[in-house]
Amino acid sequence: VYINDRKAGDAIISSKKTNQHYIFSSTISIVELNTMIVTKNKVIETLTFKPVRFETKNYVFKKNINQKTMIKGTFRNNKIYLNLNGIKSVVSVDPACILEGGYFISKLIENNFKPGYTITKKVFSADLDSTKPILATYTVKKPKQETIHQKKELLHHVKVSLGNAYFINIYFSKIGITKKVQIKMLHNKITFILNTFSNE
Repeated sequence: VYINDRKAGDAIISSKKTNQHYIFSSTISIVELNTMIVTKNKVIETLTFKPVRFETKNYVFKKNINQKTMIKGTFRNNKIYLNLNGIKSVVSVDPACILEGGYFISKLIENNFKPGYTITKKVFSADLDSTKPILATYTVKKPKQETIHQKKELLHHVKVSLGNAYFINIYFSKIGITKKVQIKMLHNKITFILNTFSNE
């Protein structure tokens, strides 16, 4: 993980398939100004990408100060039953609403990353808005040369917008492995670059 081209942390991202579900997990650790921030996410979907539940945990470690926030959500009958640090609420959602799991990458691969192909879906992302879904749009651009660990690679290029908060460039290998992600937020540029990959 890089912030404004400076190494700032690490991320571990994994996915697995069970008999009934896809499970996506990530742990992101960033150190900035003597503060460590750790974010852990888990998303569970059906094999047809219907949302089941999610969990997000955020930890902030400073000198003499440790903070933890947690939000859980379970989808049932077009409603999300939320639990934010013990405070419960219910949000009604469109039946077509999804989580940030495997739907988008499956559609991109299915359409062979054809330039001009666009997907738009309502996504529930508790990190961005815990009160309602946001609109996510994925648009395939022309393949682009990108530097991955000092080596030039021709990668599929996908532009992503999540509501009005995040504008993202994602670069995929020919078979759909995420090699690089660039996120622009205010005056910061956050970059994720693949270091190692295992399909075990």
